[in-house]
Amino acid sequence: HITDGQGRKVDFKNTVVIMTSNIGAEYIGIGGTSFGTPPSKERLLKFIDKFNEMARIYVEDYGFKALTYHNHVKEFRKIEGRTIMEWLIEGLEKRYTGFVLDSLWAHLGGENVCELIDAMGERVVCVHLKDLDPAHVYNLENGRKLGTMPKLIEVGEGNMKFKSIIKTAEKYGCR
Repeated sequence: HITDGQGRKVDFKNTVVIMTSNIGAEYIGIGGTSFGTPPSKERLLKFIDKFNEMARIYVEDYGFKALTYHNHVKEFRKIEGRTIMEWLIEGLEKRYTGFVLDSLWAHLGGENVCELIDAMGERVVCVHLKDLDPAHVYNLENGRKLGTMPKLIEVGEGNMKFKSIIKTAEKYGCR
C-alpha cells in the first residue's frame, strides 16, 4: 500500500472522479459489465440497483449531470423476453443516468438504432459512431444478429445509416 506524508494509507477509489471533475467533464460512465453467462435476471437487477446508487452519488455529491452506460452487443441478449438494454432503459433512474449509445453494437444486436435512440430519448448523451464492412457475416442467436468481432471501416463507407442516426440523436439534444 501507499501512504501519504502523515503515514495514512492512501485510498485511490475516487481518483478518476476527482481527475474527471477537475477537467470539467459533465458526465462520467462505464463501458458495460457482465450479466453472467448466460445472463441472469438476478445479476442484472443487482447491477441496476448498484448503478442507480452510484449514479446518485456522482450527481449529488460530485456535480456530474449523469452516470452513463456504454453498451456493447451483450445488452441485446434477452432475459424473460426483453433485451438487457430494455431492462436498463426502464430500470436506471432517469434523473441520474444516461447512455452512451454504441450504434454499431446496437446494430449488430439486431436493433433499429433510431428506434433505440427514441426509446432512450434525452438520456442519450452521446452516440458512438462506427461503421461496419458490408460483407460482415452475422452469427444468429435466437433469431437476433449477434456479431463476431466486426470488421470496422471508415465512417460513411459501410452499412450504418448515419444521417438518420444523427438526425434522431439531435432531436433529443445529443451533441
